[in-house]
Amino acid sequence: MSGALSSTGDVPAVPAARTRGFVGRIRGAEDVVVSLALGIMVILPLAEAGLRRTLHVSIPASTSIVQHMVLIVGMLGGAIAARENRLLSLSNFSERFSGRLKSIARVLTSGISVTVCGFLALAALQFVESEREAGTALISGIPVWYVECVLPIGFAVIALRILCSQAIDGALVSPRWQWQF
Repeated sequence: MSGALSSTGDVPAVPAARTRGFVGRIRGAEDVVVSLALGIMVILPLAEAGLRRTLHVSIPASTSIVQHMVLIVGMLGGAIAARENRLLSLSNFSERFSGRLKSIARVLTSGISVTVCGFLALAALQFVESEREAGTALISGIPVWYVECVLPIGFAVIALRILCSQAIDGALVSPRWQWQF
């Protein structure tokens, strides 16, 4: 997450160049998957409505598929927002301060956010485990828990990105903090 400083001088701007290598492929995969899920969310209900009116047939489990696409879009959207440092969070609290107090407030709010995301990831993992034991299938024998795995993974990714963002912001705000990755 390297980027130029914004006009305020303390928040990294969106990187100008695309990231290459493994991280670039992960970012690209996130973008593609969220685009595909959004496309399915739009096309599937339209196709369902068209098929019902013209051929009087429906697409099996289309409502459930769209609901699970919403889950994927929500979690990947959160992960992408964390990647771009655009999460709505407690971070506005730290904007009230300056200097050392601002750094302390950022560490505090980021710590709270990471902790909450960590607990949500653990709860989501327990939920996915209970769904796995239930053995429910979405379509064509695909277990529901495969899709629901996006929950704990998404919360964990958001927590890690907040943590990394805090490390980078901390290094930018206070030059005395040296963060090594």
